[in-house]
Amino acid sequence: MPKVLDDLGLSVLDSGHRILLDRYFDTSSRAIQATGWALRFRAGEAEDGKLLRTLKELAPGDSHGISQREERERWVENPDKEWEGKTLVESFKIFQDRWWWRACNSHCEVEVSYDLVQWRKNLGGKTLCDEAFAIEIELRDGKPINLTDIAMQFAESTGWPPAQWSKFSRGLDL
Repeated sequence: MPKVLDDLGLSVLDSGHRILLDRYFDTSSRAIQATGWALRFRAGEAEDGKLLRTLKELAPGDSHGISQREERERWVENPDKEWEGKTLVESFKIFQDRWWWRACNSHCEVEVSYDLVQWRKNLGGKTLCDEAFAIEIELRDGKPINLTDIAMQFAESTGWPPAQWSKFSRGLDL
């Protein structure tokens, strides 16, 4: 990945590895999803054991696989128990073995991750499972058009077409 980033004119500022566990919750009637949002609790980013609570807007990707969505985040001790007075239930889990690189050029800063992703869902006492490898490029600073340019150059350079699915939608499809 550092060679690919260098070939794209991006300088690596930092890199690392982490294991992430994402747990998605909703009400039994999918009230959160019905409003166009997903609720995720992520373990593995904080050294103090806290969870990153993220309310993610469910925005579809464009033809380049790029989604512009709002995310509201805060650190919490435990997953919420309720949403607007309704009990939350776990929808599915995503395990990610993530290698990441923070890189920049004169126009923007991005975080590129290479993930081994595994989705798990309990359904009627049976565990459904799926896995895939995924590359994600997240804009950290700059304009969305800069991210589009990088994503198109990345796809052309590697021969890997953009995915037309999100980790959330793939988890729902289990």
